[in-house]
Amino acid sequence: MAIVSMSKLNLVAMSYDKSAILNALQRTGATEVKLHYEAENTVPLSADCEQLRAYLGSLEAVLSCLSREAEEYNKANKIKTDALADGFEVAYNEFIAASGFKAEADALAERVNALADDRREATVRLAKLKKTAQTARLYSALEHPFDYYCNTTHTRVRVGSVPLNSADALAEEGGQEGGQELFCASVIASDGERALVVAAYHKAVASAAEEILQKYNFTACPFAGDTRTGAQLNAELEGEISALEERIAKAGAEIYGLNDRIRPLKIYCDYLGFEIEKCELSEKMRATQTTFLLEAYVPEHEAEAVRAALDEIVRLVGMDALSSKDRLTMETAKIIREDYLHQNAFDEIDTYTSMRKQFLMLRLIYEFDKAAREAIANYADLNAVLACSCKEKIGRAKYIPEEGLAEFDDILRLISAETKSLIKGDEEDA
Repeated sequence: MAIVSMSKLNLVAMSYDKSAILNALQRTGATEVKLHYEAENTVPLSADCEQLRAYLGSLEAVLSCLSREAEEYNKANKIKTDALADGFEVAYNEFIAASGFKAEADALAERVNALADDRREATVRLAKLKKTAQTARLYSALEHPFDYYCNTTHTRVRVGSVPLNSADALAEEGGQEGGQELFCASVIASDGERALVVAAYHKAVASAAEEILQKYNFTACPFAGDTRTGAQLNAELEGEISALEERIAKAGAEIYGLNDRIRPLKIYCDYLGFEIEKCELSEKMRATQTTFLLEAYVPEHEAEAVRAALDEIVRLVGMDALSSKDRLTMETAKIIREDYLHQNAFDEIDTYTSMRKQFLMLRLIYEFDKAAREAIANYADLNAVLACSCKEKIGRAKYIPEEGLAEFDDILRLISAETKSLIKGDEEDA
């Protein structure tokens, strides 16, 4: 197993540069961010990834709907295309530019979801109608409206169906009393499985008649009381079915018509996944009021690529675009990174540093930052502050031998003297 030599990366940067810096680090693919230790005067960097995950999930559902519709249409029409294939090439600038796709993605999601909901509703309604139409088809032979077959004062009329193999036997059933027939049943039509039956009986034999109907598995007409004839009912059902089929087809066609948005939506979904990764990384970081702290490990052979990526951020932002306070923060961070954290294992003095000396070094950096901020607040020129000789001495303090730690006090006095000498009273900052 090959062992990769790693370099530790400690980074302090302005909070508003966090996204750009993480973009740069992610782009190299070489940085493993670690959970930052609980540094003094810092708090965990808050990050709400769940909301972003839910949003991505909703867009992926839209993307799935669009892709599925396009695939089905292309298959049905024998259209061959690579437009739906994953793994297509995307330039980095195009990928990052996807951050501006949110408004269009939201509008697209709203439209696709509305069409999908409409189609889903129509599909459920269509399934029910087809089931009703299948039942109604047997009753198309009725020439009179369903409400024509109604009870009278002495007679009960039942319309319904029985299994076809029971129809003849039911028709032969009957009863007489006083020379009068009290029950009769007629077969009107059949569909190959069931027979349409109209039965009539005197109320005096109602119980016996119902027993006969049950005996032959009689099913009452579900359209009893309807004012339409069987033919009219069937014609209207077929019309509704056709309308629903057109509605479903139209919704599908509109969804398919949006297939040109699949590629940008895929890129945006990938970008959101990238943002979630950064969000998860943020949970490992610490923050102050204006900065964030990041601790990571980088393979030594990738260190230059990572440094170049970070340097690119500085060039893009531009040090001149920062306020004096922010520039000072960046300079202080640089001092910590290059003068305090960087250790020369080949130097006799810097190879080992006592806790006392480490404290004195950090104290110099802290006092310089504090004094510099006070000078800037009193209209001192930042470039002049950064040009003070005390800054160079801070950078070389790690080479002071353990027996010469008294020199730190001299540097502290120099910091105070040089920064105070730059204060210009109430003059405006150049």
